[in-house]
Amino acid sequence: MARPKSKPQPNGVSSDLEASLPADTADVTGTSKQDSPLQPGALSTTSISIAQAPVGEQTNKDLAKQELMGLCGKIKRGIMQKGDVSYDSQLVVGGYFQATVTVRCLDGDWKDAVFVGEVCRDKSMAEHSAAAVAVAELRKDDAMMARSSASSQLSCCDSKVAGHMQKFHCGEQFYLGTRWVFRRDLKLLKDEIQKLMMILEVVDLVG
Repeated sequence: MARPKSKPQPNGVSSDLEASLPADTADVTGTSKQDSPLQPGALSTTSISIAQAPVGEQTNKDLAKQELMGLCGKIKRGIMQKGDVSYDSQLVVGGYFQATVTVRCLDGDWKDAVFVGEVCRDKSMAEHSAAAVAVAELRKDDAMMARSSASSQLSCCDSKVAGHMQKFHCGEQFYLGTRWVFRRDLKLLKDEIQKLMMILEVVDLVG
């Protein structure tokens, strides 16, 4: 009995088959669109020197994103907004992830700096790795750390609730509600608060 002839495959079958293969197999066929991983550190497109991903650094990589947000908030001296810290994760060869992070809320070269993390198993770990690199680089900048330390000195020295007003200490100035006053006006400030508290007590008694 004659062997049946193989039917010619329609166009596109081979490409569909390759597309359905696992990521590792697709790499062999040459059809994968995964990117090659970048070297961890700060990209050389900025004036910031290239640095390897931190090894033995005290930064907790599981909390690196939160740490980066907190550090940038101290340097910025304001509330972090959406887009101040931006992550970009890419699928690289082998089905792993690698992320980069930019810190738009900072000034100078830091605003356009791009920090590259290590290749990780998932997207979340990749973003934490990139954040850890950014934190390590920021710690090396004395000017940035000085700004961070100066901002952290903003502490609440006396808090008396009067409606929604609070007083905060910052160097030689105090903040009450929506205005700043100098230390020399502290006595007047306390008198104002005491009077306001007395008025509130009277209102409560009358009510």
